[in-house]
Amino acid sequence: MDIKLYSTPSCPFCAMARNFFKGADVEFEDVDVSKDQDAAMEMVKKSGKMLLPQIEIGDTIIVGFDEKAIKQELGIDVSSSHNRGRTSRAYSSNLFKNNAKEFVFLVRVLIVVFSIFSRRGLRWI
Repeated sequence: MDIKLYSTPSCPFCAMARNFFKGADVEFEDVDVSKDQDAAMEMVKKSGKMLLPQIEIGDTIIVGFDEKAIKQELGIDVSSSHNRGRTSRAYSSNLFKNNAKEFVFLVRVLIVVFSIFSRRGLRWI
């Protein structure tokens, strides 16, 4: 089963996903979307989202680091292992409340996506 982790080096949840795969001895391709603009476009096209990390397992896309969802998709027994409940706050309505680092990160992702669109002559609207 092919696994792709769309990430950036500065993303803390990407690091958590990376460490999870390494700790579980699961092979994966780590795609740095801050350096590979084509991969960033591919990621957004597949999921419709600009949030990180994004984990592609087969035909399934998991947006954010959700250890339980990853284990379920990989067929790892969730009940027998300790799930720390670590998930990214990708779906939280209070995503940026008192967390400037997450806001800055999202702004950086948006800048990358805007630059991709502008270089290709595409328009947002």
